[in-house]
Amino acid sequence: MKFYWKIFISFFILIATAFSICGTWMISASFRASYHREIESGNSKNEMVRMSLGNIVGSMPADYFTKHKNAMKEICSSFAVSFGGDSDFFTIYNDQRSVVYSSGKPQNNDVLFAKAGKNKSAREIYKSKDTYYLRIVSYTILPSDLKGYYVETVTNINNIYLQRQEMTRMYHYIMFIILVSCMILSLALSYFLTYRVRVLSASTRSFADGDLNSRVQVHGQDEIATLAADFNRMADSLREKIDEISMHAKNQEAFTAAFAHELKTPLTSIIGYAELLRTMDLSQEEKWQAADYIFSQGKRLESLSYKLLDLFVLQQQELTFAPVSSSELTDAIVPMMKQNLAAKDVMLSMHLAPATLYGDKDLLLSLLINLIDNARKASSSGDTITVLGYSDNDYYCISVQDTGKGIPADEIDKITKPFYMVDKSRSRKEGGAGLGMSLCYEILRLHHAQWHIESELHVGTTITITIPQTGKE
Repeated sequence: MKFYWKIFISFFILIATAFSICGTWMISASFRASYHREIESGNSKNEMVRMSLGNIVGSMPADYFTKHKNAMKEICSSFAVSFGGDSDFFTIYNDQRSVVYSSGKPQNNDVLFAKAGKNKSAREIYKSKDTYYLRIVSYTILPSDLKGYYVETVTNINNIYLQRQEMTRMYHYIMFIILVSCMILSLALSYFLTYRVRVLSASTRSFADGDLNSRVQVHGQDEIATLAADFNRMADSLREKIDEISMHAKNQEAFTAAFAHELKTPLTSIIGYAELLRTMDLSQEEKWQAADYIFSQGKRLESLSYKLLDLFVLQQQELTFAPVSSSELTDAIVPMMKQNLAAKDVMLSMHLAPATLYGDKDLLLSLLINLIDNARKASSSGDTITVLGYSDNDYYCISVQDTGKGIPADEIDKITKPFYMVDKSRSRKEGGAGLGMSLCYEILRLHHAQWHIESELHVGTTITITIPQTGKE
């Protein structure tokens, strides 16, 4: 069952039950009040008959009842006219419960006679021909003849039952109108209360069907609004994760394609030259040339595999950082880069202001060596690579500047992608595979560091990295 119908049924049952209880209680309370009034009126009538009978009999001479056999009947008939109309009557019984006088139809209920005694009365309600009557029996002893008599009064109380019947009929009519109104109201209320739930459900289905931009407008501060906000946050989070996974898949696909391409070229050359050596009768010089090419391409594949391994390890590991002085970096980098720089006749001007960095020494060395080596590859003979380091609050900035060919503005954001090379022919000639900047990017990420790249074609490139430091030397 839908939530809409649950709310409607619950609300309808609640209202119907409340009105039923209230209506029944009101009718019952009204009937009880009328019933007690009739009881009091019936008791008063019975008491009036007893007192009237006693007063009249008491005023008579003592021998009046012996001289007149029908004296009691005559006395009762004298005040019977004043008792009531056609619907009310009374009956006088002697001790033997024989009728002495009756203005109506005697009932003679033995149970009531047994209950009635001195200063006591008994009553009952009975129905005759669709009419309700109140019957009250009391016992009295008359002063003149000292005989006991039962006084029975019968009062028509059908009016309170008719009143209750009419009230019940009116209640059912009003209840019908109220329930119809409540049904319409509960339907409208259920629709209103579940509207936002339906909207949220529709957005959920839409999101599940692939519409990742599906969101719910949040109105108010109630539980449904909170649920809608939570859904939007969940959708945003899922969208980010899906976009991240999609981007990762695209990067993996691009990485695989680039990796296959990078492997294909040297492998094809190696296989070709090996086949040439195996099948052709070559001169000693030609053999040396073929072997040299096979060796150079093999070393390129070796370098490629090492860099791929380094990149994979960096992406998987978590490092434990330690203080590293800037002087340690300078003392290690200069001799390591000396031979490669000299081979291309490129100068290195390196000055790192004294400071203590916070990170992994080997990775920081690899970072700077890759940046300097990329600058070397972009430089021409006689150029100078400038490396400067300086403190900036809690960070240490290192800039690597060259006067080489530069990087096109639309390619700066692409240089961190694996196997991406600005100048492919130059990079391959220099032994590059397009992984150096990817390694640099991963090292920066692990150190919670940043970099800023400024480049202009045929002018040069400046890469500035910002690394956290623990203090100054």
